[in-house]
Amino acid sequence: MNSLSTSLSVSLFAMLIGSLLAWLVTRTDLPLRGFIATAAVLPYVIPSYIHALAWINLFKNERIGGAAGVFQFLSGVSPPDWLSYGFFPIVCTLSLHYFPFTFLLVSAALASIDSRLEESGEVLGASRTYILRRVTFPLVFPAFLSSFILTFSRVVGTFGTPYFLGTPVRFFTLSTQIYSNIINRVEAVG
Repeated sequence: MNSLSTSLSVSLFAMLIGSLLAWLVTRTDLPLRGFIATAAVLPYVIPSYIHALAWINLFKNERIGGAAGVFQFLSGVSPPDWLSYGFFPIVCTLSLHYFPFTFLLVSAALASIDSRLEESGEVLGASRTYILRRVTFPLVFPAFLSSFILTFSRVVGTFGTPYFLGTPVRFFTLSTQIYSNIINRVEAVG
């Protein structure tokens, strides 16, 4: 259940971040769009366990992690365990790692839509929400579906982030449970 809930949550949040950013880059006159489009892909280049280690350095608490993290050092307040380890930090870090899938797929789909389709809807008197719902979204839906499947399948198999952020509070996913079983078996035999 942990793997399923984590994968679904990460997929949904990554799709939200990626599609919003894709919309801003392809459909608005946002300054520095080219730089933003390039920078949006960088989180995927960095391994996901690096995101997890950065989260631990920021939100580590003395109860589980030993030394205080940056947040506790600067504020003097010890972050709660749910903020330091477990479901919430895994979902946050993996969403920030995997949103480039959605960004790339949705921005390509939005860029390839013929603008005359949306303009005809406006000329015929359709509202922007109606055009979005009846014209744009059906054309972009395959990109959404592809990004959901891609993100979901990658999160199910991710090991590093759930290991670093989940193991201290015994939050196991499929990959960390398999690893734990292998280690226990090797220790029992050895």
